[in-house]
Amino acid sequence: LKEGVITSNITSIGRKYLGSFIGTNDGKKDFVANQTEGWKNDIEDLARIAAKEPQLAYAAFVYGTSKRWNYVCRTTPDIGELLKPLENVIKETFLPAIIGKSFIDDIFRDMISLPSKMGGMSIPDVTEVSDREYMNSLRATNQLINAIIQQDNVLNLDHAELKKTKTDIRSERLQFYQEKRQLINEKSSLAVARILDLASEKGVSCWLTSLPLEVYGFTMNKQEFHDCIALRYNFKISDVSALCFCGQKNSINHSLTCQKGGYTHLRHNSLRDTFAELLSDVCKDVVTEPPLLELSGEDLPRGSITTAEARLDVSARSFWTPMDKVFTDVRIFHPHAPTNAKMSVTQMYKHHENLKKRAYNARVIQVEKGTFTPLVFSTTGGMGIEAERFVKMLARKMTIKDHMSDYSTNMSFVRRRLRFDLLRTTLIALRGFRGKMTTSRLEKITRLDLDLQRKPDMVDM
Repeated sequence: LKEGVITSNITSIGRKYLGSFIGTNDGKKDFVANQTEGWKNDIEDLARIAAKEPQLAYAAFVYGTSKRWNYVCRTTPDIGELLKPLENVIKETFLPAIIGKSFIDDIFRDMISLPSKMGGMSIPDVTEVSDREYMNSLRATNQLINAIIQQDNVLNLDHAELKKTKTDIRSERLQFYQEKRQLINEKSSLAVARILDLASEKGVSCWLTSLPLEVYGFTMNKQEFHDCIALRYNFKISDVSALCFCGQKNSINHSLTCQKGGYTHLRHNSLRDTFAELLSDVCKDVVTEPPLLELSGEDLPRGSITTAEARLDVSARSFWTPMDKVFTDVRIFHPHAPTNAKMSVTQMYKHHENLKKRAYNARVIQVEKGTFTPLVFSTTGGMGIEAERFVKMLARKMTIKDHMSDYSTNMSFVRRRLRFDLLRTTLIALRGFRGKMTTSRLEKITRLDLDLQRKPDMVDM
């Protein structure tokens, strides 16, 4: 070879090209193996971070690290089997670190692989989605591929066809996860199906998909994040006493229904005050705990609250229509409580809404000449139909007031604000102190015989 002449690096197996690989199967295996080793190191680093900041590690994985192999999956065919070492380190190292469990079984791994809006955590099994994503990528870029092969000088895309292709891909991806969820339900108990139903409610997972931004109050410490996961999937919470102060066996279900400590009132009052604050930006005459007018012989249906001291949670003017007066009352129930266990998710919300309406609706309409909206929420983060309508109207009024914002942004803000507020007070109830030393217990302690009295055979020295 002549000096100064640049020669090509000729290979018989292929080479890396634009982040993917072109060449033989053996070359592709070596390429994927090398890439996988780097990704495994990144995941192990995230697992170490997760020991201190699991929320941060989860966000970095979903919105950052996982995108690296997503690109390779979409551009490199038939690599599902080659990615098993990557899936193993995700399942055995990363997931236990962010969830706070030492072992992840196959059923729970399948649950986690579902999208967050379907009750999962948006951490798919890369071995089962890689080949499907490659075929989807081929379909989405088919027009561009043909233009390159035909060496067209002008790129004329059929945008209607491209839009249809993208819609079909989204529909097929949704169907894939729906079928997978159905298989999970068939292989597991009814309790698991109910957990997924509750975690799939609209807006429930926004705490999981939100970036941990401290300025908005979206950050959690490691215990809070692990407790959120336990609450989402109804796990046993760790590092708590076996018995509650009231004497009952301690669990998530008991902690969220126990009346000791006043945490049910804290949860209710916090959400009430949040609604009052949001309404004050778009309505007039917002009042917290407004007293209802006294009755003067009005004939109300059976079950109506008729006491003179009756109050509701929040009232405001000009909400549904100009100058009208709306009254709201908040109720938060725990879906896993025995009283709700036999009802479907939809039935639970309807039941609690009807209880509120039976108590106050007739009195508000007949006496106050206003409207009544029960704001029913669950401890898992879902909301009833009436609350959903109320929140949508609230976001619409915020959009009308601020012309610089759009409806979807305001709706997302309201959902996140309510979700994080409810989540914070629910987490407090899981570990909050529920009692104080009573007089009777103090007396028992003071009467303890500590064997400090001098025995008969003891003599002074």
